[in-house]
Amino acid sequence: MDRVALGFLPLGTGNSFLRDFSKNGLQTATEALLAGKRRRCDVLKLTHATGVIYYINLLSVGFTADVTALANRRFKRLGEAGYVLAVTRQLDAFAPACFSASFGFHRGIRYQSLPFF
Repeated sequence: MDRVALGFLPLGTGNSFLRDFSKNGLQTATEALLAGKRRRCDVLKLTHATGVIYYINLLSVGFTADVTALANRRFKRLGEAGYVLAVTRQLDAFAPACFSASFGFHRGIRYQSLPFF
């Protein structure tokens, strides 16, 4: 399997993935890209009823995904404060969600009704 190199610049409001690598910001990220520095990271695969999603860092469902969607849709211009406002708004409509899930590293074991917050 070919290895793919991706370059990331810390230009968003969250940037949790990039902070895992460095807290030094845009200058350090730019220097690393220009120098061709590479670091490995895991890629996760989610197979669902309508297809497959590959992702890095995190995959959110339930409350966290709802907060992020609301923050991006309505409060993005407020930066980090937009996430706080989105949490406050989503708490008002909060209802625990349950999903069926199975995990490839536990083949044959199926977990039912997992609460996602």
